[in-house]
Amino acid sequence: MNLDVKEFSAYYKEILHKPFSSGLHLTYQFPNTPLSLFGSFNSSIPRISQSLSYQNSNSFFSLCLSSDKLYKASLFFTPQTQASICLYSRLKANFKDAEFTNNFEILYQDPTFKCSLGVMNRFIGIYMKTTMYGCNFALYGATLHDFSDCKARAMIWKRKEDYGMGLCKVLNGDLEGNFFYKISENKQVAGFIKTQQKKVQILLGLKAKVHDQMIRVRLDSEGSIGIEVKNLVNEWCSVSAAADISVKEMAKVGKTFMGFGLRLELNKDLKKPE
Repeated sequence: MNLDVKEFSAYYKEILHKPFSSGLHLTYQFPNTPLSLFGSFNSSIPRISQSLSYQNSNSFFSLCLSSDKLYKASLFFTPQTQASICLYSRLKANFKDAEFTNNFEILYQDPTFKCSLGVMNRFIGIYMKTTMYGCNFALYGATLHDFSDCKARAMIWKRKEDYGMGLCKVLNGDLEGNFFYKISENKQVAGFIKTQQKKVQILLGLKAKVHDQMIRVRLDSEGSIGIEVKNLVNEWCSVSAAADISVKEMAKVGKTFMGFGLRLELNKDLKKPE
């Protein structure tokens, strides 16, 4: 379930996520096989976090540590058997607020069908997915251990190299839709719409590459314009600048500038030769 949710939203979220917050930021990624290291620093909170992951042909383990006492550990294991039974477990510990959550799933999957049973703190959930005519169909349902409350959702999505679209309906709740389209090698657009009772949220975004710069523009129905510019210094180092402009706040109090951020990104593949 967790991996499919990422698949459902990966394309449009890459373009439509909010620009990073104001202040100074540092992110670093050192991917490698089997061990990888990731980390970040945010001066506006301030907060330091780092993640260590181990991956091989049939398992994945990730450990995330943060200076605000938020720790997460995830384990995904797939035995090499003909009947692909997979195990997924995730533990999240917030020592600052004394909150602890856990998630455990047992999955069965083959090339065309997947089914999982998950146990999460107070919820028990079941998830089923199949693929037909190039489209992914999924149903998810969960209930409290005492059956006093339940929730369910249905999803359909299709992903290709140049385009993607998806639709998600929550039982007696939100309706979400998204699309992604690759205009050219250097230009991509995406959109998102969500209806919640009488409120409608709309996001539109453009991501373009001009020489060694990546420019991303994000518009939302709340009247905010997000701009992010990324300049490639070399193959493993880049510098980004981001800002939020609120048309809604400008109309109210004349304040439009919502913050300016700078970020240094280091991304070095340790297994790639010089």
